[in-house]
Amino acid sequence: MPEYLTESVSISRYLRPNESLEIEANVPNPGQIVAIASAKWDHIFPPDPTKRFLEIFKPNTSTSIVNRLDSGFAIKTFLSHPVTTNDTGIWKARVTNRENSAETFKLILSYPGTTRLKIIQVPVSIIDAFVEQTLGKITIHITNGENESYIRFPASMNVSDKHFTVSGYNKTIGLPWPLSDITIREHVSDINSKAVDVTLENNTNDFLNGFIDMNVIFETSGHEIKGTLDANIGHMDLTVKLGIIVENRHITYQKDNIDVDFPITINLVNVPDFIEDAINGLTSFRKKIRDAVIKEIRNVFASNSTHQAITNALNDQLHTLLGNNAQIVSAKVENNSLTIKYYNS
Repeated sequence: MPEYLTESVSISRYLRPNESLEIEANVPNPGQIVAIASAKWDHIFPPDPTKRFLEIFKPNTSTSIVNRLDSGFAIKTFLSHPVTTNDTGIWKARVTNRENSAETFKLILSYPGTTRLKIIQVPVSIIDAFVEQTLGKITIHITNGENESYIRFPASMNVSDKHFTVSGYNKTIGLPWPLSDITIREHVSDINSKAVDVTLENNTNDFLNGFIDMNVIFETSGHEIKGTLDANIGHMDLTVKLGIIVENRHITYQKDNIDVDFPITINLVNVPDFIEDAINGLTSFRKKIRDAVIKEIRNVFASNSTHQAITNALNDQLHTLLGNNAQIVSAKVENNSLTIKYYNS
């Protein structure tokens, strides 16, 4: 069955107890009609939810086809019903204040409008090639010093380097007499990414529309930790997962749901067995490195400039498939395909 762009109408008004608010819409096509009623908790002390009765009416009927009495613990009350080809026409929604006090209510009625949506299913292998042109060209450098570490995007994205700091580790260890105390000083040194694998993955409970999965692989030559005790860092696989959403008619990712992991290990080189405190200390240094990198990488992808640049780059590529002035309504990755619903304005 064809799908149509959702349109909506809304109204709000101050309702006394048992007063009602109604709204109508001319529904031209089949699909789903949704009514949403909302009201704040009442102003009586102590405040409590605003009870309401929500109804939806088919064309030319005086009895609701579906209704719901809601205690109002949630700010919004939802109600929906399918619209068939025989049901097009003037639909109506009504909300009634069933509370003992007056409150302002808002009523929204959403319905299938006149713009027919186009639907395209694209194998993820094709989208992976698009994503690879942007996120696959990222480079990451991690080293000692204030703001000396950075993540660098390809020049075509017009995003400046994002700098961050991974602090060093300092600890004085007391040794038994007659040995003198020693101070352990360590820092990360010249860690560079060598490749970024980027794929589009199917939807999960954490990412309902699917996600972009980045796996950053680092060079492993030399000692990645230097100082009093040199060490190697193992399992240097940085993963970044960006949940796919549609925002402002563009495919993009959620800035508030960015999953980053950096499960590194530290392997000490030629450390005397008796310096057990030093080993324990470097274990805390591992956490310090991991936490700093995870925090800064998440901040980079959550920044407005990075988010906008990646959004622009992805949609510039997608428009070669969707045509000029494509307005994307929804996008979801499942069964190894990206399903996009859109229209051309």
